[in-house]
Amino acid sequence: MVTMRCAQCKREISLLAKTCPHCGAAVSELGTLSTPSPPLPSQSQPVRLYEVAYRQKLVLYAVLVNILTLVASAFLGQLNESPIARILTALSVVVSLCVIVFFIWAYYKLGVALGIPKAVICLGAACLIFPCISLIVLLRITRIATRKLERAGVQVGLLGADLDEIPKES
Repeated sequence: MVTMRCAQCKREISLLAKTCPHCGAAVSELGTLSTPSPPLPSQSQPVRLYEVAYRQKLVLYAVLVNILTLVASAFLGQLNESPIARILTALSVVVSLCVIVFFIWAYYKLGVALGIPKAVICLGAACLIFPCISLIVLLRITRIATRKLERAGVQVGLLGADLDEIPKES
């Protein structure tokens, strides 16, 4: 949409407007034409602090659960070939797959909450399949979330921010 600036209040209005909807002034031909400016990311997608903190916490919990399942898998690999060990190993594989799905979901939700473009989120989610690369990707996105929270004055600890200290409507 092509817009122009009102001669009175200097705000953008439609080129088709007869009067300024902001100040009510009659639109004259002296108004200046302008091209529509794309909204800044902070205007079009406000970062909601509570959602970022909550999603970051989910990602951090997913990392902890993943570490625990890896340790459990290594421990189960040391057991002898008893039927119980086989069952526990199969259960460990199922839990590991569930953790990977949870990992990807939590990563996606945190990326959306941070306003990261979906193509970048999907690329990062695809990288979560690879063990060492996934750690780098997760550290990067949690660092972005930590910076956003710290800039807003929220203290972030080892397992994220305290959700009780952040208003839900922020």
